[in-house]
Amino acid sequence: LVIDPWSFHWCKTACMRVGALMPRINAATAAGRKLGMTVIWSPTDAQENYDGWPQRERALWVPPVTPVFKRNSSIPSGGDMTPFGTQCMCGPWLPSIINADEMRMDPTLNIGPDDYIAGGSTVNEIYSIFSKHKIQHIIYLGVHENICVQAKAEGMDNMWKLGFDFVLARDMTDAFTGYDPTNTW
Repeated sequence: LVIDPWSFHWCKTACMRVGALMPRINAATAAGRKLGMTVIWSPTDAQENYDGWPQRERALWVPPVTPVFKRNSSIPSGGDMTPFGTQCMCGPWLPSIINADEMRMDPTLNIGPDDYIAGGSTVNEIYSIFSKHKIQHIIYLGVHENICVQAKAEGMDNMWKLGFDFVLARDMTDAFTGYDPTNTW
């Protein structure tokens, strides 16, 4: 499950780091397909930009299955993982550029013909795909681990509550942190 591999991020250093992940994500998804794995791309809150794509239409045609939550607790974490407000980590010398119109996945990604493009504000689409393919184990890739990969509807926290097992492919994820001007390192 690849979450939010955006083509643009308002933080310039995040954009550079995320762009550097794309060749690894392409290699990993290609290897997964060869092993028979189902690859799901989840551009959270922007999947409608892919309406008409066969991979998006495939996700929409999966018969809906109502999610059944099996755990009440959230996944164990190291505490509050949210970044410091909306500051980026570039520092004051590199102003951030807000570009809300660019809600697309990186164009260098190789989206396979049998892949799915799913997502949304609920877990229903992805849960239905998992049910169709009898998927119980998830490998997470994407950005940003401490925000989207963990906390979005299709993120690790909800999948934990739904009873799925998962791993985070750490060398194919990025985390978002805030810039702290008081840090003297």
